[in-house]
Amino acid sequence: MQYHDQVDGTTTWKNTIQAVKDKYPKSITGGTTVGAIPDWVQTAADNWTFNKQLNEYVVASTRLELDAVIASDDIPATVEVYNSETDSMDTVANPVIVKDEQERASAQAVVDATPQPVIDSLG
Repeated sequence: MQYHDQVDGTTTWKNTIQAVKDKYPKSITGGTTVGAIPDWVQTAADNWTFNKQLNEYVVASTRLELDAVIASDDIPATVEVYNSETDSMDTVANPVIVKDEQERASAQAVVDATPQPVIDSLG
């Protein structure tokens, strides 16, 4: 077809290609067309998300409530550690307190990000 089109000055080959493209169009270039999500799938996904958020909220809230019980004046704010580079002792923040503060901050972030309907479900 290409040869005859070139010799005869016609566009038979291009017209044939276009007819095939018109008959079988691409839906989305480089993508996939997906149908609607069935209701039961969306419900299951929503329930899973809700229960995950609820569990994370309960764990985080419990962690924050434990601070009053765990807090103690017996834990020093700083500790002495050996610095091999200077061959001396350095005073640093107590790693136990640093870890506790990080855990509390993480728990508070979970509590703050929890949707109100999840919190309300606890009664």
